[in-house]
Amino acid sequence: MIFIKKNIARTFVCFELIIWSAFSYYGDQGIKQIQQMKVTNAHVQTQVVALQSDIAACQHELHQWNTFAFYKEKIARERLQMARSTDMVFYLTGNTASK
Repeated sequence: MIFIKKNIARTFVCFELIIWSAFSYYGDQGIKQIQQMKVTNAHVQTQVVALQSDIAACQHELHQWNTFAFYKEKIARERLQMARSTDMVFYLTGNTASK
């Protein structure tokens, strides 16, 4: 009778260990979830670095805009396609002249 109780107790303990191992690996706070969070964290860190470089570029452009009047005119001409009233505007088409 004692032998049967020990076997049942051992089986129960082994079963608990198997379930505990499964939950510690696959659970919400298990090893697998932690590994996925580390990968996600690394991906987010690379995005943060990229965004910080974009912010630095925008801050540099804003500084140029606020400091130099020539830069304002350059941006207005290139990006906004604005011209002075005294400028002669040429429109280029995709057609090329043949010789």
